[in-house]
Amino acid sequence: ERKREGSQVFLAKIAKPDGVNETGMVADSLVVGAAELSPIELQGAIVESQSINNDNTTNCTGQPLYITDVVTSSEFRRRGVGSALMNAMEMTAWEMGAP
Repeated sequence: ERKREGSQVFLAKIAKPDGVNETGMVADSLVVGAAELSPIELQGAIVESQSINNDNTTNCTGQPLYITDVVTSSEFRRRGVGSALMNAMEMTAWEMGAP
């Protein structure tokens, strides 16, 4: 339902050394973090934010976005997983023209 309204989920994965997950099924990667970028929480909100370029034009043509969650597996904290997720969401928001 959230995807239908424009929400995007980001997953941070690492390669599994043995290719098998905890349930014994074949898996080539392990999810170690997740985040969500969503316009849903700001629907109907008045947002007056924009960035001005050197040539006095704005980049903000899209809808405002909200980071709803950023989580990292406790075993993989302090290894840049959260930063990588935040960077990916920031790049996506910028590409979408979010203010």
